[in-house]
Amino acid sequence: MPRHAYITLATNDAYCIGACVLGQTLKNVRTSAETIALVTNELSPKMRQLMESKFDIVKNVDIVDGG
Repeated sequence: MPRHAYITLATNDAYCIGACVLGQTLKNVRTSAETIALVTNELSPKMRQLMESKFDIVKNVDIVDGG
């Protein structure tokens, strides 16, 4: 059976708010897919903790400058 996941990225506290709405909505509909949030070091500890309450996995990633 294929594995599925919802994945989002939050690079700062402002983006974290929208990502948390997504995470809570997926919890509310009881998705069977894994929920994953990629975050950067720009998140405050409080927002990181909030993300951890909304997603199955919260993983820190580095920002890559594509320019």
